[in-house]
Amino acid sequence: MSATPRCQRRDFLRYAAAQVISLPLLQTMGCGSDDGLQATQEWLDARPRVDTYFADARQSLGDDRVLDAAERIGREYIDVRVVPVRQSAVEELLTPVTALINEAASDEEAVAELRALVGEDFRDLQVVDVRGWTLSETEAQVAALVWLTS
Repeated sequence: MSATPRCQRRDFLRYAAAQVISLPLLQTMGCGSDDGLQATQEWLDARPRVDTYFADARQSLGDDRVLDAAERIGREYIDVRVVPVRQSAVEELLTPVTALINEAASDEEAVAELRALVGEDFRDLQVVDVRGWTLSETEAQVAALVWLTS
């Protein structure tokens, strides 16, 4: 039996997530005065490395559809995980992943650590369903950072 090249599951999900924007993922809701969420300095500091995390998918697609999809996923994730949505609860939820990103010595280290955590999340069944997509808690939190800092 010959081995055929297979797409890695993470790569497939990352690229497929970019296609989500064509689906009615969720109803439009804003992150602003109506829900009271304000981006923290820690979230803003993490954003450049979050963009680096999505760089491969963005490069292959040639546009920002990946970040648009991440925003939608992040918004839905917060709505699913934080009920009612409160600033302090969102900060508590995102503190570990934000700290990991901000404390990494380089962008490459941050991305490698995030990818390792995603794998651990799936191994440990630390997953969340976002409109039919099964995502690791870590990747959903990274998507939430995209939404909260856009």
